[in-house]
Amino acid sequence: MVADERIAEFNAWAERDGWSTRADASLQFRSPKLRECLEVFTRAADGRAIAARAALTPRAMKNFLSNVVVWDVLRGDGGIRFRVRVMGTPLQRIWRGKAGDFIDEVVPEPFRNRWHRSGNLSLEVGAPLRFSGTVQFANQTFYHSETFQTPLADPGEAPNAILFVHIVEPRAFRAAADAEAEARAR
Repeated sequence: MVADERIAEFNAWAERDGWSTRADASLQFRSPKLRECLEVFTRAADGRAIAARAALTPRAMKNFLSNVVVWDVLRGDGGIRFRVRVMGTPLQRIWRGKAGDFIDEVVPEPFRNRWHRSGNLSLEVGAPLRFSGTVQFANQTFYHSETFQTPLADPGEAPNAILFVHIVEPRAFRAAADAEAEARAR
């Protein structure tokens, strides 16, 4: 399957690049907010692989709206560019971005290439993906992140946006949560 091949290529590239983030199509989210996001997306998609942008309203996403980022997908002679359309306030504090920013103009390397590759993977797969890993951005502390990521498109149209619902936690918090979950499983 093409999606599996693209995901495997992305993960192999991420490993070579020293980036701990990995993609998968399992959609087995650990975060309750991301599990809710998947339910909202599934209803909005109404049996299609990709939901229409208008179907994912702020009201539908109210419980995780502060974790939302939407990139516009702009196609031109120079290829695809991504522009931030929406970014929740907590994520603005972490990533230092704002609406209207072009990723290729404001995100430094090596992060720019990584972000572009993850956006392109979503467009190539054409369905929701789960991204998970430990990330570092600029001079900030390491964080654990889990992300629901999917292209958005009107029926019969090419995707014109990518939706991210991004949960970011300090690594120490994630380690404690993992230990607690493991203890409950025993």
